[in-house]
Amino acid sequence: MKFTCPTSILSENISLAQKAVSTKSPFPVLTGILFEANEQNSTITLTATDLQMSVETSFPAKIIEGGSVVLASKFLGDIIKKLPETELMFEYLPNEGKCVIKYGASEVSVATYRPEEFPKNEEVIDGESFYISGEEFSTFIKQVLFATGTDESRPVFTGVLFEIVGQELRLVASDTHRLAFRKTFIKREDTGKNINVIIPSRTLHEAVRIFGTVDELLIKISEGQVEFSGNGIKLTSRLIEGQFPNYQQVIPTAFKSNILINKKYFLDSLERAALLPRDKDKTPVAKFYLERENMIITSQSESGSIREELPISLEGEEFTVAFNTRYLIDVLKVLETEEIYLSLTGPLNPGVVKPVNDENYLCLVLPVRPS
Repeated sequence: MKFTCPTSILSENISLAQKAVSTKSPFPVLTGILFEANEQNSTITLTATDLQMSVETSFPAKIIEGGSVVLASKFLGDIIKKLPETELMFEYLPNEGKCVIKYGASEVSVATYRPEEFPKNEEVIDGESFYISGEEFSTFIKQVLFATGTDESRPVFTGVLFEIVGQELRLVASDTHRLAFRKTFIKREDTGKNINVIIPSRTLHEAVRIFGTVDELLIKISEGQVEFSGNGIKLTSRLIEGQFPNYQQVIPTAFKSNILINKKYFLDSLERAALLPRDKDKTPVAKFYLERENMIITSQSESGSIREELPISLEGEEFTVAFNTRYLIDVLKVLETEEIYLSLTGPLNPGVVKPVNDENYLCLVLPVRPS
């Protein structure tokens, strides 16, 4: 295998592939990136996988000789970033077990692995598919991703539920202390089949980073797998097995109090209150005293105390409730709105945060029992 390409193009594509490189695998070949040079279409394809997720990216190059090889990812990525911007000569020498990269009068060699040892990337062929813009995908995923859990003993809570009914996509995430929900409409051929799958949070983190700016993102979902593709890049991932709980039954439909509040003022107050975590468990808890035109936020610890008063518009009952401020901060940071509603069903029942003029999003947060 032998080809030439600009340093910047190679570096950019290596960085993309590295998002799926395994760092803990007992199989050395999984710590590498598969290079494939196709003479027919003058394309280099890079593939990396950790057996849970894989990334495939392609770019045009001047191919002198086709072939394939697996290269040690970390050193390759590090050294390419340090090379000058030039036309690199890339040559695999199988008899010597190395790949030589020439730049000007200098060269560097990189260790190789046998390409036949690299796992075959299974393409998602059958299944359901739909299109969405990269910008919308990025925005909507960020609005729920923060609510996913990290407890691997409860895997269904470590991902995001993708529920598709007709042309409607519903995204749901929960760590059992909070639940984020977003629905939107998508471009999809209506096959009459509904979709209900859980995609790992790590996969979605990377998908947002890779596809957040593409004009059109294609998402394919099949038995046990999901595939994202756009701009010549493909990300494939296994799905999380298990059944996501019935989230609809925990979302309140009636409230005792509805509060209209400026998001920025509320967020600023919460971030100040969060600086005083509860002494016994370091949880950032604040009390909220509801009055007709004001909400008083208080927090205290051995380090000090804080009291903030914010103007609100309250419909309903006046009472006191306590929340983990971090949960409220997380949701406010992903909302692009000037005002929000905080709707409450009582001091010990879930509260719901909604943006004004957007009925397609909500975040449910469980209160904390005041000490």
